[in-house]
Amino acid sequence: MIGFEEFTPVELGCGPCSLTLTLNSIIFSRGLMERLKRPEFVRVAINENTKQLIVRVTDSSDPFAVDLSRMPLRGRVNNRDFVKKLKIITGFTEEDTVKIPGKYVPEYELVLFDLNDAVLAVSDI
Repeated sequence: MIGFEEFTPVELGCGPCSLTLTLNSIIFSRGLMERLKRPEFVRVAINENTKQLIVRVTDSSDPFAVDLSRMPLRGRVNNRDFVKKLKIITGFTEEDTVKIPGKYVPEYELVLFDLNDAVLAVSDI
């Protein structure tokens, strides 16, 4: 490219890791999917005592594996009962759309969510 030799490429990285809780679904952000290298399967686990949730990479042999292979950019899991439980824990109503920011923990290939950080969100879905 003539005239552009002085330009340095910029690493833009991933967007933020977050979960969005809609009426029936948990939606994994594109940033979360990119940080976890667009996994085919994840495991979602909760510690109700500490109000924390993790999403970590797993494989199809895991009995708790959630299949995301058909959704490589943004994962979506329909489970109204679990969504309702998370909204109760976070203090929101069933009708609210809730966003929970997460923190990527690379050494464990997981994203950690503190449910106390949940906020009311405007749905863009």
